[in-house]
Amino acid sequence: AGRWAEAVEWLTTSSRVAIEAGNDFGAAETDLTYADILIHQGQLDEAEAVLRTASRVLRATGIEDFAAHAQVLQARIHLARGELDDAAEQADAAVAVYQGMGSAVDALEASIVAAEVAIEAGDPLRALTIVEDAQEATQGEGASLEARSQVVRGRALLALNRLDEAGLAIEGGITDARDQDLPFELALLLRL
Repeated sequence: AGRWAEAVEWLTTSSRVAIEAGNDFGAAETDLTYADILIHQGQLDEAEAVLRTASRVLRATGIEDFAAHAQVLQARIHLARGELDDAAEQADAAVAVYQGMGSAVDALEASIVAAEVAIEAGDPLRALTIVEDAQEATQGEGASLEARSQVVRGRALLALNRLDEAGLAIEGGITDARDQDLPFELALLLRL
């Protein structure tokens, strides 16, 4: 709903209560969402500090999917800073973990970040391949990420000057974003 300040208040309170109760894992899990918001707000240093602490706890628990999600967030921080090699390394590592776990939808989410890195690196054709392969692997179960996938497809197609295809991807993404009530993705698609 775009009420990020309210969300941050709930998340920081939740994390603090979890730590007070001795639930470090619960706090780390909550902090992943907090870091995600900070990244979207461009507060990269603060996001990285939150993520560093959360990652340490998540790695210690050995729960791979949460640790991989932290890698996806770290990849987004690197991407936002223009550190493309580091971003690609983190995103690719997360994709590999999710694929190894048989979690195609989570692998799609990480692949979207990998595709964004490819676009920024000047390889939009590779970005299209990354997203299309990851979407295919979900066997239709990635509907929740369809709008975000279309953002990346639209950007890649625009970079390739394939304007008609880009228009179709963007229009499809707008429909998905509206159908799923995803205002953030809708804004990204409308901006495209």
